[in-house]
Parts: sequence; C-alpha cells; structure tokens
Amino acid sequence: MARNPYQKPPGLLGEFADYIYAASPRPVAEIALAGAIGFMAGVCGRAYNVSGTGLNQYVLFVAKTGTGKSAPRGAINRFMAHAQSDAWHVGNIPNAMPNLSEYIGPGEFSSGQALLKQFGRSRSFVSILGEFGLTMKRLTHPRASSSEIMLRRVLLDLYDMSGQGQLLQPMVYSDAAKNTEATESPAITILCESTPETIYGQLDESLIADGLLPRFLTVTYAGPRPKQSVTHYAALPTSDMMHRFAALFQKVAYLNSHNAVEHVQVAADAHAFIGPQGEVDTYADDQINAPGQLSAVSELWNRAHLKALKLAALVAVGENPEAPMVTLANAHWAYGIVKAGIEDLAHRFEAGEVGDQSRSETVQVQKVREVCLDYMTKPWAEISKYNVGRPEYHERRIIPWSYLAKRLSNVAAFKGGYRRKIDEAMLYLRDCGEFCEIPKMQIPKKVNSQARYFIAGDEHEIFRNNPFAGLFDE
Repeated sequence: MARNPYQKPPGLLGEFADYIYAASPRPVAEIALAGAIGFMAGVCGRAYNVSGTGLNQYVLFVAKTGTGKSAPRGAINRFMAHAQSDAWHVGNIPNAMPNLSEYIGPGEFSSGQALLKQFGRSRSFVSILGEFGLTMKRLTHPRASSSEIMLRRVLLDLYDMSGQGQLLQPMVYSDAAKNTEATESPAITILCESTPETIYGQLDESLIADGLLPRFLTVTYAGPRPKQSVTHYAALPTSDMMHRFAALFQKVAYLNSHNAVEHVQVAADAHAFIGPQGEVDTYADDQINAPGQLSAVSELWNRAHLKALKLAALVAVGENPEAPMVTLANAHWAYGIVKAGIEDLAHRFEAGEVGDQSRSETVQVQKVREVCLDYMTKPWAEISKYNVGRPEYHERRIIPWSYLAKRLSNVAAFKGGYRRKIDEAMLYLRDCGEFCEIPKMQIPKKVNSQARYFIAGDEHEIFRNNPFAGLFDE
C-alpha cells in the first residue's frame, strides 16, 4: 500500500496542523495541514527566502461537500483572537503580536487592482478564499471582464515576486483613485478550497498552459465525511506553541520592518535531492520530456522542485526561526505533498475527468490510444468482461470498434457525440501510422461484415496476410 504523503511535518507547522485539526467541527488531517501551510506561509512568506524566492504559497484543498472545508478559516480566526489576547501569557512576557492581524488579507478579490491596493496595507499576508472553483470560473470565462482578466494576470505575476530585490511596479490609471504604489517583495499567500466537481469542471488545458493552476499546491481529501467533534469549540493552541509562535512572529515583524530577509539554508544532501538539477528537478524534466506527454501534464511538473523547496523551507522555519536549515527529511516530506497533488491532477487530465474535455482533442486521442494498448497488452480474462469480440481476435490483436465504444462512451472527453469523437481520434492515429482499420473485404461474413475492426499499424505482415486468415477455415 502506498504511503500517505499527508503526514504531519515536524516543528511549528506540524503543531499548527494539530491545532486546526483539534479545532475543526469535522476534523480532517489533510484539510488541517493545508490550513497550517497557508497560515504559516502568509506570515513567513516575505521575511524568509530560499534560493532567491520568498515562501508564499498558493494552496488549494479539494474535498467533497460536507467534509469540513471551512474549518481552517474558523480555526485561524480563533487563533488570531487568542494570540492577540492576554490569555496565553506567562509572568511578565509581553504580547509580541499586536500587528498579527495585518497578515490576514481580504477574503475575496474583486479585481486585480483591488488586490494590488492591499499591498499598501500589508506586504505579506494570507487570503482565505471560499469556493475557489467559482472564482476560477469567473477568471476563465470567455467573456471575463477586464477586471477579472487583470486579476488573473496579477495572480500569475505575484507568485514569483516575494523574493528579496523583487519590485511590483506601480500602475497608473486615468482615474487617479485606481493608481497603485510600487511594492518591494510583495508576498501573497492564497488558501482556498473547492469541491472536485466545481474546480475540475472549470479547468482546461489553456488554464494549465498559462501557469495559474501549476502554481497551486493541491491537497486532496477523497475520504468519507468525518464524524463531528464534540470538543472542537474548546480547542486552543498550547502555551508552548504560542510562545514559540510569538518568537517567530517577533522575528518576522523585525525583518519586514527593516526590509530584510533571513535566508533559509539547505543541507548538502537535501540540495542534491530538491535543489536545481537535483533528483526532483531531473525527474520533473523527464516527465516533461516524455514522448507523447500531454502538454497540460508537462506544465504541471514545471515548478515541482521550486514548490517543494519553498514548502520544505517553511518546515525548516517552523523548526528553527533563527537559523532555519532544510534537511533531507524536510525535503522528502515536502516533495511527497507536491508530487501527490501533481499526480492526482495529471491522472484526471489523462483520464479525461477534468473540465469540458469534450472539446479536448489531445485528451481524446490519448484516451483512445490508452484503451487500444490496454486491449493489446492485457489478458483476455480481463478484456472479456466488456463482452465484445472473441479470444481469437484478441490473440491476433484485432480491436473491435465496439470495444472502444464500451470503454469510452461514458468518459467525459467523449460526451456529446462519442461515435464521432472515437472516429476522429482513430483517424488521427491512422494518419500517424499507429493503427489501421481492417478493410471490409478482409472481414469474413461469419464475423459480421457490418462491424469495424482495427489493428496496430506496426503489424504489417499480419495486415498484408489478412488478420482473420485461418480463423474460420472449415
């Protein structure tokens, strides 16, 4: 059984995940972890750098309705109130977090201009958004407004601008009230949630290609609805956690006020694994360069090593804010989270389960190719469950059209006319030399001369000699 990648990390990040889990009405470990990553990145995103970039994150957690997706927002709000109160102090320790609320951004972005204006109030923050699938729908709609188009562009640009020395240029409009100021190293973290139906139903290859979704760290929970907690309302972070978080926040506030950063170091063995040209980067290159790879899947791997490095650095900051160091264990944990999100979404694309795949010819061709290869490589015992063809056809790799129909008629990529789409995909594969349709004259009457059959394009000798030859000799 594959290991669950969503294990609790060490240090303050893991403790915060524990707190969100305990404070959730319906606790889910994956959702609590996503919430902890989002909050910590919002606080630390600008003050700490690794490999020249800040630690801000775009975090998306996907779960079914009723599984407690709103829990992180409530838990974080309670944490904020507790942190800015005197309830957790011991002795004469002063409250070190009077400005913590500045690190919580707006709960909705009405436009790109409105988002940019937020940096006039705070240069590092996390925005906790509701059903992000609906926002995605607005951003990707063919008739999106100019403000929505601007928001999409701003989200793309801001992800890479949190590192020291980066500068968000001002924007000037005819209406001076809309003007924005220049901002050094703006660090925005987005923590958002969605149901699978809403978010995946809005996605298409163009949204992947422009790089918005590949920027997101995706955390998925596919389990059942958890039982309601009877103690969540009383959950509070421990005094030890509060004091350690206060020390971290004091460091963050100092760095931000002095326009300085703390550079997270990377241990040599961790660098060999997660750094540029390391194992993760090389594996991502191989996935991108794989023959026949979907362009959408290639793009998903484009930022894999950077996302993993930033996440590993966030763990390191939670372990030692004064001298953070990414260890090999941090790197493996972070890559496991990143890889799980990429592979889940890549599988959905390859399986035709994402967006309006009925318009994606690339996915249709890939799915037809996959189904044909299944037929030719899997044993007859597995193929026979579709109740098409005969074992002797299968032995000679003769693929019935009816098999393709059985496999593909209910796949999202073929809805709205599966017959035409299968034929168009097979025509493309024929033109590429991958498959050939067996001429009617070679199909014996005993077979059903009205049916259609295909054979692999490299079966030249069999094809010349008639694939059905000898099967029905008296």
